[in-house]
Amino acid sequence: MKNPQVNSLSTAELLVVAELIKGVTAKGAAKILELSVHTINAHKRSIHRKMHIDNTAQLVARYHSDAQFRYLVEGTQAPQTPLKATITLEREALEQILANDDNPQITLSVTINLGK
Repeated sequence: MKNPQVNSLSTAELLVVAELIKGVTAKGAAKILELSVHTINAHKRSIHRKMHIDNTAQLVARYHSDAQFRYLVEGTQAPQTPLKATITLEREALEQILANDDNPQITLSVTINLGK
């Protein structure tokens, strides 16, 4: 069954919905999606208008009761924030690598412990 209200949501609006149904605030969604709070709130107003709802509680209820809506939201992934790191090599180590190979390649192994 086609649902024109759900189908009219943009990808950006679906990304906002994905955060809101997790209980994330507009400010939190703005940080996650790297948008301004103003933009998030504009998307929320558009979502409410397109879906004929008045608040986030109704949005969440609709998400749980509408399989097509759930499928669209779950198929929309928020962009992943890349992990940034700076790696420093001692000058002697770098010179040794460059001196011993015409086509040097450096392989890094990273372990991240997220334990508490």
